[in-house]
Amino acid sequence: MRDATVFSQSRRIVFQTPVARNSVEALLKACIANVGKQLSFDSVIPGQIKLAASLPREGGVLFLSQTTLDRVDVQTLPGWHDADCPGISEMEIVVNVMVFGLGQETVANAVATSLQGLGDTNEIREIT
Repeated sequence: MRDATVFSQSRRIVFQTPVARNSVEALLKACIANVGKQLSFDSVIPGQIKLAASLPREGGVLFLSQTTLDRVDVQTLPGWHDADCPGISEMEIVVNVMVFGLGQETVANAVATSLQGLGDTNEIREIT
């Protein structure tokens, strides 16, 4: 097995129309699950995938983690469910992936493809 590939990327996601908080959680779970599916070998993820989503306007942070294909763990910091808002119009996400046996380009493509599945986004851009 080759050395581990470590990948990290920060993105700002802007939705065309505001999205309900529970829908954002479902979209992010599907996103991280899609990354895991693309990077798995014989239904095994050879590492881990982490995603943190923060809401710059509403407040709160959602953490997602996946080490097996059948489960995405979700944790929140105080404020994620507290903020009263009719919908989320933008968020900042950080995706971290550490896997064995795959190259940087493979991981980057899996993340990019999965981010495109977030729905009707106006913009997905790197945060510098």
